[in-house]
Amino acid sequence: MSPRLFPCRGAILLVACGLAGCVERKAYPSLFSSGDGFVNALSSIFLVVNEFGLLVRSGFEHGERVIVTRTWEHSMSVRELDELTILANKGEAAAQDNLGSCYYMGRGMAADSGLAVHWYRLSADQGFAKAQHNLATCYEFGEGVRRDETEAYAYASLAAETYDEDRQKVSHLESVMTPPEILQGKARATVLRSMIAAKAKEIKPKR
Repeated sequence: MSPRLFPCRGAILLVACGLAGCVERKAYPSLFSSGDGFVNALSSIFLVVNEFGLLVRSGFEHGERVIVTRTWEHSMSVRELDELTILANKGEAAAQDNLGSCYYMGRGMAADSGLAVHWYRLSADQGFAKAQHNLATCYEFGEGVRRDETEAYAYASLAAETYDEDRQKVSHLESVMTPPEILQGKARATVLRSMIAAKAKEIKPKR
């Protein structure tokens, strides 16, 4: 084999392997163990291309089409999104919160903070603390909804029963709200607790 052809053929082989996604990540350390500069350069190229190959392979091995949005870590398959949407429409609070986060981050779909708020609210009003935290943040900064510190305070108060972060959020809001606004926030939180408790009683246990 001609010495000049070896680098070219070697690079082609690495790219082909990467596109096939045939090398798992656990093999990376052994691939990058050489101290040779040329080999390390080819290994770096392989790493980038193989990561893409693994992503594509992951989708097609399960008969799925992979949706890539923004960045790879925000990618998900059509099947995953469909299953999540079905669970959310059935009223499962965790799924509703997760779907809201998908809309918020643009994961598997175009980002839409308004729809994120819609799903966060459905979950938060079932008493799901994580969704209450997310909804409080949306109200605090006016993301997908009109900025409303009273609503932010109310939902953060509910989430604070679970998350320390929201206790800090409540304290921060109290520092920028007027005393009447704080009273309104506390009253709103009381209403929300009663509403959540009443809704919980309506849910019949599964047999």
